[in-house]
Amino acid sequence: MFRLSTEPHSYSQLDPDEWKRSRTVKFVDVPVLAEVLSRDDGLKLICLGNRKGIKGPYYRYMKGETVFEFGADRTHWGGTATDTYSVVFNFQRGWSLGGRTWPLPRSAVEDIAADIDAALRAWPTPAGHPHIPVGVVCFLVLVSGTVPRAPAAVPGDYARYELKFGHPVALRQIPPSSRWQMRVTPLRVRDRPFDPDAVRDHQVLVRDDGVEVIHRPTLRGPTDDGPDRYDYVDDGLTFEFSAERRLSITLVTDTWEVRLNPRRSNGFSPELRARLGAARCAAIIANIEEALFAWPLGKGYAEKVPVNRVVFLDAETGPHPNGHGPVD
Repeated sequence: MFRLSTEPHSYSQLDPDEWKRSRTVKFVDVPVLAEVLSRDDGLKLICLGNRKGIKGPYYRYMKGETVFEFGADRTHWGGTATDTYSVVFNFQRGWSLGGRTWPLPRSAVEDIAADIDAALRAWPTPAGHPHIPVGVVCFLVLVSGTVPRAPAAVPGDYARYELKFGHPVALRQIPPSSRWQMRVTPLRVRDRPFDPDAVRDHQVLVRDDGVEVIHRPTLRGPTDDGPDRYDYVDDGLTFEFSAERRLSITLVTDTWEVRLNPRRSNGFSPELRARLGAARCAAIIANIEEALFAWPLGKGYAEKVPVNRVVFLDAETGPHPNGHGPVD
């Protein structure tokens, strides 16, 4: 049985003022009033909040002689909660974990991950927020180096662990539309306009009435992927929008997060919406939602991940022509 409380805690971070002033590495303690989830066996999961420059909240794990901090996040870049947690441990060989030292055997890491999985699933939904069931909790354990004066390494000290708990949950009962077909088409690469040979195969989802959605992938990094760009093409109308359902290259969630008018793009701007009128705008947004529900999961994923929601961040969508709207 878990209990939620608040307690004063602190965490250590680099002092940015001291670094700017003298280029001296100095750490300071930052006090926080933290939410703490406790279990009868002594487990505590402490939410330390967000840190500057880091996506998602940081947590402290405490149980017995084991204490360490880690990041866990279930939101896309725009803040939309999903069914999937991405949990990252980043250790160095010789790093103190309270009364223990890294590396730990895989069995010990599995026990710790099971504790965190249970706590994240039990964490109460904040007041006023929709309850989003947790389907999958994925753990990536990285080893980024060695603590100075640590004992000599032995085989296995640099082990990288990947663990997964749970399965995707299918909540949406309406099947994807069968009107869309995927094609692969060579197109010019947009960010190299002066290179006539900059051509790459693109995925294009085409509906039977000619509406197209073209995927133009982007990549920020292997462990924290950003939103991709898409082109919407329909009867002479073309604009860009961004959409994402990945937390990393290999970690796909149940939720599409969409921004119809992303920054620095030829997007679905207020001026374009005013020119098209409310009825056509609603139909276009409905088309994009329908296409994303129908977008097939790419190759290389061992488990089918259903799409439960398409969330639009910057659109007052209103009722759709088919009588339903995106779930917020």
